Amino acid sequence: ALDHYADLDTRAAAWQTLQVRESLGETLEQVLLGPRGEPFTSAMLVVGAGFEGKGDALVALARRFQLMGEAPPGWEAVDAPEGFTSLLDRLNIPHPEVQVEPPARLEGWLFKDRGSCGGMGVYPAADAHGVGCYRRRVRGQPASVLFVADGRRARILGYHRLLTHRLPGRPFVYAGALATA
Repeated sequence: ALDHYADLDTRAAAWQTLQVRESLGETLEQVLLGPRGEPFTSAMLVVGAGFEGKGDALVALARRFQLMGEAPPGWEAVDAPEGFTSLLDRLNIPHPEVQVEPPARLEGWLFKDRGSCGGMGVYPAADAHGVGCYRRRVRGQPASVLFVADGRRARILGYHRLLTHRLPGRPFVYAGALATA
């Protein structure tokens, strides 16, 4: 498993786990060579959090491993905000309003850096910089659903309440998840 957080549950479920470092290039080199320069013993790789907006890295990994989970074409299809919201609309899944251009009034909107994960690139729209999209802020508890799917069927594995932590200039940083069901 290759994951930005490499949580204990991921480590317990995987034969080998490598945590994605801030320098993704260095991490990829380590993955392609294997830990301590030894090749990974499995030809399969589960790619977890930390690869949002990193299609080139996924393509490189797909050359070496059978990716378990979404392959690069699937990631590319939802990487752009328009692709992701279009998919949600087609599946009739409600979501906050998303747009690439700044809204007329920034109040009540958030900005998300393209390719960011873990809330590190989410902040009030008035603080927007770089490339990304605007999302209408909604009230409620951040949550997630963990599932597996094969393109025809999906099975929900669990629901989680997401915890956040406020850092200077980054008010929505991921701070863990609590299983709710």
